[in-house]
Amino acid sequence: MSPVVLIAAILAVALPPTGLLVFALRGRRIDDHPLCRSCHFDLTGLPETSTQCPECGKNVTAPGAIRIGHRQTRIGLALTSAAALALSLLTLAAIIYALLTSADLSPYKPLWWLASDLASSNPTLRKQAHGEIARSTTVPPPDPAPYLALADKLLARQEDPTRFWFTEFGNTVIYLRMAAALDDPPWKRFIDQIVTFKVEVRPLLVP
Repeated sequence: MSPVVLIAAILAVALPPTGLLVFALRGRRIDDHPLCRSCHFDLTGLPETSTQCPECGKNVTAPGAIRIGHRQTRIGLALTSAAALALSLLTLAAIIYALLTSADLSPYKPLWWLASDLASSNPTLRKQAHGEIARSTTVPPPDPAPYLALADKLLARQEDPTRFWFTEFGNTVIYLRMAAALDDPPWKRFIDQIVTFKVEVRPLLVP
């Protein structure tokens, strides 16, 4: 499901109960008294020569400074629409969770997000991230800087023996080399770090 379709679904489900809730909370007008829009003070009986609200001091002669009528909240409609909105949001949350955990959203993720997925403990995420990097990278990329930064991050991880090295890391570095985003020095660094030998000299104990 594309993000546009998902957003449309959210709006279609959430907007009706939200609109009803706002309508219910706004309430119905029960009189025609003039009220200060700032503090809702009843201005009935205010002398015509007065220009300020007795309660908050706002200028009541300014355009839109006075509203007409007290309003009474529609309690039943408010409770019903709030319950409908809560149910809609829970349903949407379940749908979004299902999409995020099962669908491949890699085509919609920027490179920094794909790089994060590439280091995930979830093998499906790693595979999807590597596949999207390989699919979306033009040859050569118009701006190789982000790809070089990703390669440098992967090479630093390769250099650290205390951290996990996933197959997708090496595959991504190889692809970046093929896509001409990786020049000779980091490529040589990658090759040199593939296999390392450790020589340890121990003293010979003569009986």
